[in-house]
Amino acid sequence: MASIETLVWITEQVSICGYLILLSSGIIGSCANIYIFSRKRLRRNSCFHYIFIASIFDFLNISFSVSTRLMVDGFKFDPFAASSIGCRIRTYIAFVVSFCPMGCRCLAIIDRYLCTSRSFLLRNLSSVKVADRLLFINCSLWFLIGIPMLVVFDSIHVNSNQVTCNTLNKEFTNYFSFFVNPVLYFFMPVIIIIIFSTLTYRNIRIVNRRFNVKMKQLAYMIIIETIIFVISSIPHGTRFIYILLTNSINKNDYRKAQENLFYQISRITFFFNSAFSFYIYFLLSTEVRSLAGLVVGDVQEAGNERIDDPIHGGKSGRKSNLQMDQWTGNTSMALCLASSLITQRAFNPYDQLVRYKWWYKYGYLSPTGHCLDIDNVMRNSLEEFCRRQTDLNRYYGYLTEDKLDRLSTDAIYRSVGFDVNCSRQGVSGNAALARLAPIPLLYYRTPAVAVELSGLSARLTHGDDRIIDVCRYFGALITAAIRGESKEALLSHRFYDDHRDWFDWKDLHPNTKTSSAKNAHQYSGKQTRFRLCHFAKADE
Repeated sequence: MASIETLVWITEQVSICGYLILLSSGIIGSCANIYIFSRKRLRRNSCFHYIFIASIFDFLNISFSVSTRLMVDGFKFDPFAASSIGCRIRTYIAFVVSFCPMGCRCLAIIDRYLCTSRSFLLRNLSSVKVADRLLFINCSLWFLIGIPMLVVFDSIHVNSNQVTCNTLNKEFTNYFSFFVNPVLYFFMPVIIIIIFSTLTYRNIRIVNRRFNVKMKQLAYMIIIETIIFVISSIPHGTRFIYILLTNSINKNDYRKAQENLFYQISRITFFFNSAFSFYIYFLLSTEVRSLAGLVVGDVQEAGNERIDDPIHGGKSGRKSNLQMDQWTGNTSMALCLASSLITQRAFNPYDQLVRYKWWYKYGYLSPTGHCLDIDNVMRNSLEEFCRRQTDLNRYYGYLTEDKLDRLSTDAIYRSVGFDVNCSRQGVSGNAALARLAPIPLLYYRTPAVAVELSGLSARLTHGDDRIIDVCRYFGALITAAIRGESKEALLSHRFYDDHRDWFDWKDLHPNTKTSSAKNAHQYSGKQTRFRLCHFAKADE
């Protein structure tokens, strides 16, 4: 049996290692969440609104609460305990930033239930306006509940060498120990999460066909996150139950050392949801992982990119000197396409061209803030799009650029003569192929749609039929890979023949079919993509 000294040492090591892991991974994850969900277009969705606010409090919770717990429990150093004001402010802030994200997550799962409900009245409650009001109430509630801590907590001298931050007010201690922590911090959130997760799952099953893939995936992500929240909360809740049952028992030093070890473990596990929410989203989303892989792969080639001058045209011949965490123009275009598919919730050619224009003119989704690696084909197509937008602007009476860029699909096609295909027959290049991955990632459940839209995406800026068919073929390869087909099937020279229904029984261009089959037969993995790119560039 371990001695008291051994248990104390183990508790200190668990505190140091556990809090350091939480601190490093939590700050990275919460910053990633804040960056992702701070996008203006994402925050138009009420559920993303809840997640964004929860991510802000997660960052504060991890950076403040975990760091102070690391100092106090791990290194026995409490910089706030010596001052009464510091003690009260530290306790109050730690309380607020711990409870607020929990409330945001409860509101997020309730919002998913409302959003998936068959009732029109309930669905109307899932809005950003309602979300703002509920978030204000949630935050205000915890700010108010925590106010007594600014009064009852103080610096207490345990002995001549030790000062701790605590309260001697017995009524507040009982109120906090037997109501706030067990009821508001554990039982009530768990009950809310279990009830509304179950109701949301039932709604999705009942009206499965009415919701698009993104809506259902978001609901499932919230449900899984809340399940993990419940599981990680069990040790913390068990501790409160144990305190209630053993409050009147006299305990020796050895038992207190055992309880302190379990207390540290339960406190660390309860921070899991704040620290690891981003990684939960990453693991549960095929699209997020695939796009992350696209970025990582592109970063490997970043140092070889050449600096391009989008104003005067041509490449300077100098290397771009991109950092290892920066991606090239190909990924910027893929991110433009992905952001259009997500925000429009549909394939919107005009919106895609607008985002490519933003990248070209303003460095939208570029790691450097300006356009990189744009070839002459893309430049000419986007300049043509800008000219057509000028004509469109005359038709509508000279709108601002922002309003012009955000015209609806109906408004675009009401104008006389506007064509979204901004290239000419015979114009080829590899940019269309390099950017198309988001389309099969989104539409892989309907392969024929994924293949057709891969071709339509290419036609916007590249008019050569061979390039369009190469993109259709590559879109089919990505779709098949996501659907779990074997490597042998993907590289087979019969791939096109075995999936003709995906191509709507339309023949590929003879050169495309021959080159694709030959490349797939002779090359594998990353080489296949590079060979298809090489073929796409053959006529540049």
